[in-house]
Amino acid sequence: MTKIQDNSVSDMTGLTIDADSKRGRFGWVEVKQVFLPVVFRGEARAKFISQRAVEKILISIFKEVPSAALLCAEVDAVQMTKAEADVYNEINQKHLSRKLGMEMFTTKERMVREAEVHNLLAFLDFSEKRVANKGSVISSCEDMAGFLRINCEGDVSDMPYVNHAKEKHLPVIYFDGDTAPLQDAAIPIDGWEMAHLRLLYNVQGVREELANSSLAAKVAPLASVLQCFPPSATVEEFWPERDFLPRTNTPGGSGGWTKLTCYTWLPPLTPVKEWPGVFSSPYVLRRANLLNFGHVDALNTKPSNDLTVDLLVTLPDLASCLGLDLELVGQLLVKLRVTFYSPNSRQAALLESKGKAAVMNPVPLVKVADVVKHKAEVEVALRGKRL
Repeated sequence: MTKIQDNSVSDMTGLTIDADSKRGRFGWVEVKQVFLPVVFRGEARAKFISQRAVEKILISIFKEVPSAALLCAEVDAVQMTKAEADVYNEINQKHLSRKLGMEMFTTKERMVREAEVHNLLAFLDFSEKRVANKGSVISSCEDMAGFLRINCEGDVSDMPYVNHAKEKHLPVIYFDGDTAPLQDAAIPIDGWEMAHLRLLYNVQGVREELANSSLAAKVAPLASVLQCFPPSATVEEFWPERDFLPRTNTPGGSGGWTKLTCYTWLPPLTPVKEWPGVFSSPYVLRRANLLNFGHVDALNTKPSNDLTVDLLVTLPDLASCLGLDLELVGQLLVKLRVTFYSPNSRQAALLESKGKAAVMNPVPLVKVADVVKHKAEVEVALRGKRL
């Protein structure tokens, strides 16, 4: 087995993912005729915007949208690295006259992708048009969601829908009895489709335990739904005159509209043993050469003077080293039955101080030896071949 070689004499101080921020680079994007500051991540220079900037500059425009509607968004977010926080502090002080507040940015701050900010804007526009105006605006076929009233021989059923693949879909939780046609046609939804459906659940006052159940995200096409009704049933668009959304408004948002990215493919993490503090040798990150794949920051498994034994690497760092998508690398390792570890308290403190928990927290760790063991499979992935 080829050993990893330590080619550095100093500790590493951050992720290559924030290389632009380390150089002080940032930009601006225009959203709804206002400008938001962005930082860049990775070689693709993906644009990320501070959650606080979105709240202070953009969300504050939507004064009629209740905070309860905003909380339905649940936008995927990442935490800032130290370099990104430093850039935002400079932006706030030198370019925005502290428009983003007096509090300094830290690695606890969150950011969202620029594309998600545009999606959030569309969601807020919908909420303002529908919720704030009580649905008085005539619905459009372009609307992502709405309500349908199904009238069947005098019985009326009011239920929400989302537009999926240009076809109205209704949640299956509204139906009981013989629903075989629905079960066969039902599909799960997520992302912004689910955000709109969550909003409509809240508008209609659906019980929280039902709205948060796994079935709440399953929807069936309207054509399949109508098979559960007699042919005489009629369908029309409508919006409830009364809704159950709390009308408390928090200027700029409540901060709960984002969530740290969840990786459903990631198995439970195995905790690294907590070693007593009597060891004099600390945990350190060392720049090392990982076979022929490139350089990576390696962490010792336990306090030791020998920094080449049982080394660990964070999953985001490994993906960056390989130049592959994080999810692709993670799923490959899952398929290879590689064990994922969660750092112990002292390792976690070090990783957070170096910005290593900015992408995932807790950040998964894998043994370098496991990567070496599966060198051939990793090389296949690098060549883009199907495993």
